[in-house]
This record gives sequence, C-alpha cells and structure tokens, in this order.
Amino acid sequence: MKGRIFLLALTTLLAMSVPLNGYTAPQQPSPATLKAVTFLPKNDLRVAQFLDFLKLVEQKSKGAISSKFLGSQEVMAALQVGENLKMGTVDIAMLPGAFFEGQVPGASMIALSQVSHEEERRRGLWSKLAQMCAPAGLYPIGKFMPQNDPLIYIGFKKVRPASLKDLAGLKVGYSGPLLKRWVEKLGMTFVQLTNPEFYTGMERGVVDALSLPLLNHVVYSVYELETCLLDHTVSVSNGYLLMSLKTWSSLSRDRQKAVSDAYEAWLPQTIKVQREDEDNARKMLIEKKGKDFFVKLPPADAARYVQSYYDAEWEYWDKRKPDLVKALKPLLAK
Repeated sequence: MKGRIFLLALTTLLAMSVPLNGYTAPQQPSPATLKAVTFLPKNDLRVAQFLDFLKLVEQKSKGAISSKFLGSQEVMAALQVGENLKMGTVDIAMLPGAFFEGQVPGASMIALSQVSHEEERRRGLWSKLAQMCAPAGLYPIGKFMPQNDPLIYIGFKKVRPASLKDLAGLKVGYSGPLLKRWVEKLGMTFVQLTNPEFYTGMERGVVDALSLPLLNHVVYSVYELETCLLDHTVSVSNGYLLMSLKTWSSLSRDRQKAVSDAYEAWLPQTIKVQREDEDNARKMLIEKKGKDFFVKLPPADAARYVQSYYDAEWEYWDKRKPDLVKALKPLLAK
C-alpha cells in the first residue's frame, strides 16, 4: 500500500514538473522602428535637431523604439507627407501645418500664437490640436520650433523702407501662401517660390523682397543680394513634430510615454540651440553687411506692420472657419 502511495505521489510530481520544465516566457514586443521624413534638406540645422529628438526617443524607450531617417523631398514631396503619415507609409515627420492644411483645416493657425509653448499646453491648445488631427489619421507630438519667437524677416533688394508707404507695390516672395494675406494687407504683391528659387528669383527681379526666417536668409545666401532686413518680426513657426495616429496607437503606454518624455527632454535644449543659431546668424549678417543692414520703422508704423499680420490672418479665418477661430483664438492670442 505504501509503495502504491509513493508511486502515485511520484507520478503526480512528475506530471506537475512537465509544464514547469517546458515553460516558455511570454515574448516581449519587438522593437518599433519609426520611418522618419522631413520637408527640409538634410543640411538644415533644424533637421539635426529633429534627429536629436529621435535619438532621445530611443534613449527614453531603452531601445524599444528606434528610427530610420529616410530623407526629405528627394524621397517624398512635402505635400504628400501628411497623407503618407495617415496611411502609415511613414511614421513620424517634421512638417509645417500649412503642408497638411487640406487634411486638418486650421493646422497652420499655430503660427498666430503669441504665448509660449508651455502656456499653449497649459491652456489646452495641444489637446485641441490632437482632436483636430485625429480624423485625418495624425497625432501631433508638439512643435519643431518650440521657442515661439516671431521669426519672419522681410529682406529687400533695393529699397530701404523708412515707412510703411515704401512697401506699397513691392513683390514679396515666400515658399507657401501662409504670408499672402499679410503682405497684401500691407500693399505688396505676393509671389510663391520654391526654396531653390529664392536666390534666382531675387537675382532676376521676379521678386523685390523675400519674407523668410532669419536663418533662411543665410542658408539660401539671399543676404548677398539684399540691401537690408526690416528688423520687425511676425509669425511663429507653424511646424509640427507629427506622427501617424496609426503608429502612435500601436505603441504601448510605456512607449508612448517614452516619446512624450523625449519631447519634454528635447524642448529646453532645442530652444537653447535655436536661439543661439538665431543670434549667430544675426552676428554673421552684421559682420558681413554692417550694422545698418537691420532697419527699423518709426514706432507707430512698426506696430501697424506687426499687428496687420494678426489682423489679416484672424479676418481670413473668421470668414471661413468662425467656429475654429472661436475655439483656437483664446488658446493662441495674448
């Protein structure tokens, strides 16, 4: 009897040991690789900052998320990036709101912000933008120029404006329609150019002036043709760090947090770098062109010059998307 009990106990023990010996730990999710693109050429300083962000994502996720930078417009036209994000052909991009305005009406309105990026988030702007982007299959991580400093300078080839009257009739070039309403409100004519056309456009007289961020006056060498820059700025960046909603939704909560944590770590360092780049560009232009290269209007004209940008844009949007203006203006205006 004792032998039978012993045998039964041994059999039971062996049976219990089978699943233990054959146990296979559940597989960990495989690393995610984000396919990344940008609308800017690889040598642009802001692309380097975008790549820094992607490295931080990898660090914060402890290697669970990596990235593969595919390139710029040599691999995908800028106006196609938003649709490719929606489809999941690419996963993450640096892209101006104006370039996916067709998918998300009002996406470029963040250029009208007159508060800090931190204040935008406190007011709930980026939660609202996430709601706006979701139907288009997009997820906004944040801004790619988060310092929110007004950045557009108009540079002139021949004219040195002493008042707003001196601007009337001049042809002003820019790469997209974002500044069209403003320059026309000032009495100028808007001419849309591609980035490679900036220099030749001014050289050949297609335009009399160019409205660009300060760095772009340097990057595209147009300062060589310019007599002066008007030292009053409008429009913060309307650029996003944008992810495919399909990709974002596929990430675990831990991985989503890693992306958000990477952005929080990236913010102060990129703001510092972008402001330093701006300061260095100004110093370089003064060295090459002289202190008189930067021109200021009389105070009353300067105030009208800047305010006309916001007036023109809010008037435009109020006629087309009054509900959107009602929702976004309190989140963007002073």
